[in-house]
Amino acid sequence: MSARYRCAALFTLGLVNPSPPSLAMPSSAANVERGIEIYWAGQYRETVALLAPLCPAESREDVAIECFKYLAFSHVALGEADMAQQAFSRLLARDAEYQLDESLVSPKILEQIHVARRQLVDELFEKGKTAYFDKNYETATELLAQVLRLDPEQVLAKEYSQLAGEQSALVEKQASLTKAASEAPPPIEEPEDRVYHVTSRMTPPVLLSKIQPEYPSAERRAGREGTVIVTAVVGKDGGVRDPKVIRSVSPGLDAAAVQAVLQWRYRPALLEEREVAVYTVVRLSFNLNP
Repeated sequence: MSARYRCAALFTLGLVNPSPPSLAMPSSAANVERGIEIYWAGQYRETVALLAPLCPAESREDVAIECFKYLAFSHVALGEADMAQQAFSRLLARDAEYQLDESLVSPKILEQIHVARRQLVDELFEKGKTAYFDKNYETATELLAQVLRLDPEQVLAKEYSQLAGEQSALVEKQASLTKAASEAPPPIEEPEDRVYHVTSRMTPPVLLSKIQPEYPSAERRAGREGTVIVTAVVGKDGGVRDPKVIRSVSPGLDAAAVQAVLQWRYRPALLEEREVAVYTVVRLSFNLNP
């Protein structure tokens, strides 16, 4: 890494400053600067000892981010992958869109921040999904928004975020109607073709028969493999309709997945003892070496 990059890091902290020298330097920033200088001197263990207690307590976002970054760099240099990932996770928790300049850091550092980002995405997604099923839609929306800042292409996070928003709006509307009405409103006539999202008030559909997709020979010869994700509607009769590919692998594998899903059969979902049509999400994996 170049002297130009070291200087850029200090400008980020506000430690290289064209202001008059009479201006006092914040002590926390000065300690982080010292940690960075120790890092560049190759004293990685000493850097960890100095920065580890400083980073979590730092209130200035820019200083905290640089602190966690050099703490992670030091752990990478010491071969401590788990600790490096923890430091990068703390950094990403403060700035989900943070990116390192790939031309200025080593592949090992890029690998660790990538792993940290992936782990944080998975952790926040699971929390968001749990909040959604617990009907904490506002919390779910906030957590899933963090996931999408970390990984804008996270398909399932987009799906659950949309569902949480719809449910949250529905809850707010129902609360408003309840408050305004002096007595319970009359039952709402629902259209016969309405399709529901599965909620805790329902008995979800149960898969009765499942057809494995055929692996197209042309796709196998081309060495294509992966997981196709499909949304579809499970009808009142238990049949599958309206499949849509939301994560594609290739046209051939997508088509094979859709053809297989259309042959699946379910016991229909129940809402208040009524059979209803619901949305479902299925994954179909194609592996060259199962």
